[in-house]
Amino acid sequence: PRQYDIIVQDELGCTITRTVVIDQPMELVAGLADSTPETCLGDGDGTVTLNVMGGTAPYFTSVNSADDADFVQNDALFFDNLQGGETYVIFVRDSAGCETNVTVPVGIGIDLVAEPIVQYGCDGIFPNSTVTIEIADGSLIPRLLFSLDVDDISLATDTRIYGDLPAGDHIVYVYHENGC
Repeated sequence: PRQYDIIVQDELGCTITRTVVIDQPMELVAGLADSTPETCLGDGDGTVTLNVMGGTAPYFTSVNSADDADFVQNDALFFDNLQGGETYVIFVRDSAGCETNVTVPVGIGIDLVAEPIVQYGCDGIFPNSTVTIEIADGSLIPRLLFSLDVDDISLATDTRIYGDLPAGDHIVYVYHENGC
């Protein structure tokens, strides 16, 4: 901040002095406040929220472009429908034209690849077929629930082996804790 003395004089020569302090806004700084990866691989539903300090509000933003035409007022500083595995450059401009940017990666969604392993029954303990649901990324299994023939997560369990199934088509619904 700088301080200035201003002298005002009227036509009769009378003067008055006033002191004025002119403050410059703090430097415009933007950073990542929150980021969520896309839910499932390829969903394109990742999000980013920025934290902006300094400068002069309101703030205008643009994703991957510094062109004037691409800036829009964004009071929430929230961005959605972002593709996982991508890195975005978010440009932030204040009302005085000062600009900064933030580089933000968006996490990849869960890649749920399930494969049914069918064992066809014969006489004995399991006269009908048995199915085991194998998950390509076995590290996901502790965070998964499964439901046979009913798409209802409230009925899902951690059971992924189904025995004594009658002949016909069956569907196993697989749910990840993140909603995938």
